This record gives sequence, C-alpha cells and structure tokens, in this order.
Amino acid sequence: MNYLYRHPEKVETLIKELQKEDHTASFLEVLKTHHHDTFAHSIRVAKLSIDLALENNLPIKVVRVIGHAALLHDFGKTKIDRKILSKSEPLNWWEKLIMKWHPQLGLSELRGVVSQEIRVIIASHHRPIDAMTEIVSAADMYDALSSPRAYKDGFDLEKVEAIMLEQFSGKKILIDQLTKIPRGF
Repeated sequence: MNYLYRHPEKVETLIKELQKEDHTASFLEVLKTHHHDTFAHSIRVAKLSIDLALENNLPIKVVRVIGHAALLHDFGKTKIDRKILSKSEPLNWWEKLIMKWHPQLGLSELRGVVSQEIRVIIASHHRPIDAMTEIVSAADMYDALSSPRAYKDGFDLEKVEAIMLEQFSGKKILIDQLTKIPRGF
C-alpha cells in the first residue's frame, strides 16, 4: 500500500533521519529479517504517524519522537514465531494471546536503548493514553485495516473508516485525517 502524504518531503526526510538514530537501523534490520511484512507495516505506520503529527502542527521534537516510536512499535513481534505472523487463517485463542504481548516483548528489548517517551508510545500503541500514542495507534490501525495481510485483503476506505469509528478509542479527528490521505498503488 502506498499513501500520498500531505507532507511528503518532510515525511521522507524524517524517516531517513530516524532510521539512523539510537540503533534504530539495526533494530529495523532484525525486524526486516524476521518478518518483512511487519517491517513494511512499521515503515508505513511511521510515515502515516509523521504525516498526522505534522498535519496537527506538533513541534518537530514531538514529531520525531512519534516517528521513532512508530518505526519500532511492532519490534516485539521479532520474538513471535514467524508461523504465527504469516498465518493465512484466523489466529486461535493461544496465538491471539501471544500476539497481544508484542508491545511488552518489544519493551524488554528496547529498554535502556530508546527514550522513555518512545517506550511509552510502544507500550500503549493498542490502547492510546495521550495525543502521541493516539497518533501511532490510529496510523497502526489504519494501515493494518487497509493493507493486505497473509489472512486478508486490504479493506476499502469505507470499511476502514467504519471499523475505526467503531473501535478506535482516540480522537475521531485522526480517523478523518487518515481517510483523507489518498491511497496510491
């Protein structure tokens, strides 16, 4: 899935810079080697998160924290068996339970390497607790719904919006902003 960002130059510049920070390049290489689809999802989520943060006029320091956290938000999935990550059918209850632990698994790996702010966003990206986690959570959910996965095709924009309006616990304005980003293929 390709998105046509509102701030493409800034998004691309920040992504390149962030990938070089705080051992991020090596963490992303581990993620890419373990499960390429999760790596690609993390890049898309980071770009969407940066675009949303810029659209909401957040200070550049905050935009960088959000982008950095978004790049690493699923790093804990490197500790989950590839068979589960690539499964082409719905997960069973045990696999779902394992998957729910990926934020905590990521935190244990990143402790002492990335800032507390970044770790809070990673820990909370499925249950947003503030504006920064809401942005990453919204971008994560949007990309997960709109992009194809091993077990499903990407949903159309109407369905993505309907699901997010029902399930996303953060600010609804973020859904509106995300669904206005054109999608290219």
